[in-house]
Order: sequence, then structure tokens, then C-alpha cells
Amino acid sequence: MDKYKIDTYIQEEFEDFVDPDHLIHYVVAALEAEGIAGPAELGVAVVDDEQVHELNREYRGYDEPTDVLSFAMEETEAQDGSLKDDFVSAPDGVLRLGEVIIAYPFSLREAMSMGRLIDRHVAHLVVHGVLHILGYDHEELEDEMTMRAREEVVLGWPVYYPGRD
Repeated sequence: MDKYKIDTYIQEEFEDFVDPDHLIHYVVAALEAEGIAGPAELGVAVVDDEQVHELNREYRGYDEPTDVLSFAMEETEAQDGSLKDDFVSAPDGVLRLGEVIIAYPFSLREAMSMGRLIDRHVAHLVVHGVLHILGYDHEELEDEMTMRAREEVVLGWPVYYPGRD
């Protein structure tokens, strides 16, 4: 296995709009920036709003679609809110991190309302999702600022959140 195995799934109707190599590039950038040595696996799926709506309702209790969901294989946050660096690898030595799921139609509408190119927005959502898997959150303002700073390091450009600047 290479350092990272990134599995991508792009729902058929979005295959012409989403480049799997683009997704992989930003996943790898986030993992490297966070010091994940590998071998590690992570999945990225790009699906419709209905699938994300269903997952959001079932797993988070929100009866609405959203732009991105992250499902970590392991809880990665320590009691004090800091990131744990003691991920447990499977017997084969591979760190299975989880999956990032992006609702493409929702994200497209969101990008348009923000005046952001969809490719850049999807890149941001992928990085955002990976950081969630690695234990970052944005429930408190300080945590949000930390997460935004990490996103900007990985992406190499400022991250804009309407109404939060």
C-alpha cells in the first residue's frame, strides 16, 4: 500500500463535474499537513442532497441536507479537546480514518451564493471534512478559528465564511 489509500465514489450524475484526482489531492494535503504518517485509508463520496439528508437525519438528528458530513472510524478528540495522536491501527497496520461525504447539489448552490467557484468550494469541503475526522470542530469560536486556520494552511488560500468575519 502507498502512504495513503483514498477511495473516491462520485455518483454518476456528477462524474462530469467532479475530478476524483482533485479530491485526492486535497485529502492528501490535509493528511500530510496534520502529520498522518500512514499507511492510512479514507473515503470520499460525492452524492445527491437526498442521500446526505438521510444520513444527516439518521446520524446527526438534523432533518435537512447539508454540504458535507464526516464519519470518523475512531473518536479522535481527547478530553481536553485536543487532538489525539494515538490512533489505533488495524492488525494490518493501516489506519482507517473514515469517510467524507459531500452533497454536490447543495454545495453547488452554496458556492454560487458565496460567489465561489465550485471546484474551490469542493476542495474546501473535503479539507473541512478531513479535519473533522481528525478531531477538529467549530462549535466554539476559538475552535472555529483554529479549524479555519488549518483549512487555510492546507488550501493555501483564505477561507470565507459569510457572516462570520
